[in-house]
Amino acid sequence: MGAEGVYWGMIFVEGSPRPQEQAGATVLAIERFGVKVYETVPGTEDLAGNITQVRKTADNPLTFEIRFENTGNVQLRPTGRIDIIDQSGEIVRNIRIEEFPLLPGKARILSVSDTTELSLTAGIYRALVTIDYGDDDLAGGTRDFRLR
Repeated sequence: MGAEGVYWGMIFVEGSPRPQEQAGATVLAIERFGVKVYETVPGTEDLAGNITQVRKTADNPLTFEIRFENTGNVQLRPTGRIDIIDQSGEIVRNIRIEEFPLLPGKARILSVSDTTELSLTAGIYRALVTIDYGDDDLAGGTRDFRLR
């Protein structure tokens, strides 16, 4: 058959029309909701992803934009972090990247801000981004930047 990876679809459930009074008029209301259904073909999972861009977008609060692509064939729920490293090589700040879902073949642009109240001093730094997408390998990216 050649099926591999994950497949998904939506099952919709719809109620019967019910008359409702709104602003002096009678309207028919139909409730409808959807349920996502995922199915992964066992043994064909390919967890893969990479960071294709890291940009500093603001100084205060320190904010980065990270573009992560799911290059595998299953849905990922990656998490990660940004280590801010000073010129001496010391990690001076850690910024957490919360878990996010990402379907195969898609990309997500994450905006991640430092919520620490203490500002970093002026200088040159490196942002080391690490994303764990569930495989043995991690995705990484860097961006050097200056704070004035």
